[in-house]
Amino acid sequence: MLQKIVRMSRSLGPILITGETGTGKEAAARAIHKAGPRPHEPFVVLNCRTRVPSLIETELFGYERDAFRGAINAKTGLFETVKGGILYLEKIEGLPLDLQGKLLRVIQERQVWCVGDTRWTDFRGRLIASTNRDLPEAVRQGNFRKDLSLRLNVLTIQMPPLRHRKEDIPLLADHFLAKYCGGKRKRPELSPDALDCLMAYEWPGNVRELENCIRRARALESGQRVLRVEDLPENIRKPPEEARMRGLRSG
Repeated sequence: MLQKIVRMSRSLGPILITGETGTGKEAAARAIHKAGPRPHEPFVVLNCRTRVPSLIETELFGYERDAFRGAINAKTGLFETVKGGILYLEKIEGLPLDLQGKLLRVIQERQVWCVGDTRWTDFRGRLIASTNRDLPEAVRQGNFRKDLSLRLNVLTIQMPPLRHRKEDIPLLADHFLAKYCGGKRKRPELSPDALDCLMAYEWPGNVRELENCIRRARALESGQRVLRVEDLPENIRKPPEEARMRGLRSG
C-alpha cells in the first residue's frame, strides 16, 4: 500500500481511496500530497456528507457577485482555492447526483464553471476522493453515477482494516504514545500484557479507535513508565493469558 502511495503521487490523475471508517484514508491522501511534486501547495478537505447538499455546489465551484439572490460578494470555490494542490473529497458517496455530473466534467475537461460566470477556469489541482461504502452497490441502487464511478476507479487504494494488519499495532501504539507524550518527558512503554490485549482486540473502529485508546490510557496513567492492562479501556482488557492466546491465533 505504501509503495502504491509513492507511485500514485507522481501522477495528476484522480485517486479513489476506499476502506472502513478509521482506517486512515485521509492520512493516505495527505501522504500522497507530501510525496508528490507539489507538497507546498494547499491540501483542502470537503466532507460531502456533512455539508448541506444545496451549498456543496457553491462551496466547490464558487459564485460571482449577484449570481443569485443573497450573493452580495463573490466567493472563490475550492477548485480554485486548491491551486496546484489537492482537493480531498471525503465520503464522495454523499455528493448529490446533479453535482456528480459536474464533477465528472471537471475530471475529464479539467475546467471549472463558476456559478454566475460566463467563462471556464482551468482546474490546476488534483482530486482525491474517499468512501467507506460500496460504490458499485450505490451505482446499482441509482445513488451514484456509473460513469463517475468508472472514472474514479482508475487509480484506487484499498485501506485494510486494522484487524487484518495487526503487525502494525505495536508501531502505531508507539507512535501515538510519542504523540500524546507532548515531549515533556520520556514516553511510557506498554507492558507485555497490555500489548497482548491490544493484539487480541478486533478494533472495529480501526486505527482511530487505537489512537483514542492510547490517548485515554496516556491521560489516565499516573506518571509510571509502563502502561498496564488497567490503563486500557474496559472493553479492550482481557486476562493476559487469554489475550496472548487470541493474539497468537489471529496472527
